[in-house]
Amino acid sequence: MEQKCIISEQSRNELDKNTVDFYLNEAEKQLEGIVDVSNRITDRSYILLTGIITVLTGFGWILNMQEGNISLVLISIIGILASVVVLGILILKIICIHTIWLSGKKPSELDIDIFMNYYRSCKIKGNKRYVNIVADHLEAIENKIALNLEDIRIRTIWYGRCLKICFFTICIIVCILIAEHSTSVWALAHH
Repeated sequence: MEQKCIISEQSRNELDKNTVDFYLNEAEKQLEGIVDVSNRITDRSYILLTGIITVLTGFGWILNMQEGNISLVLISIIGILASVVVLGILILKIICIHTIWLSGKKPSELDIDIFMNYYRSCKIKGNKRYVNIVADHLEAIENKIALNLEDIRIRTIWYGRCLKICFFTICIIVCILIAEHSTSVWALAHH
């Protein structure tokens, strides 16, 4: 990902501690909201996963119990195939690739000595040092927001595909049931 400077040197020199704290607070709220959206996608995926496993069990039971009823066997096979595809997508494309870029860093990632040496060499002290540290942190948050949004976009596309597969499978099953019912009614009427 291309690193871009969101706060110019001129702005860094003009910012005060209170203003930079306000910007930091807003950026952290934005990142927190995006992480919440990402977590909701995962929660919904687990709910759909549970439902699909339940449906898959039902189709397996129908397939096992029905002998001679080709429509129910066909419905079960279609349902099982669609369920396996949706399970694969949920597991491989939505749940397992779930990466959250949180606000903040581990202490080992802070590079305190490097930053302190840099600020000493540039003779940046006091509030200006604080402003520069927060400005750098804001840029890190900006990058994390962008990464989270891209992750959400991809996962949302795949979740939508799962819902479409479920919808079309239900439509196919309903069409088979209607066709079987119509054939049965027609056979009874002409018998």
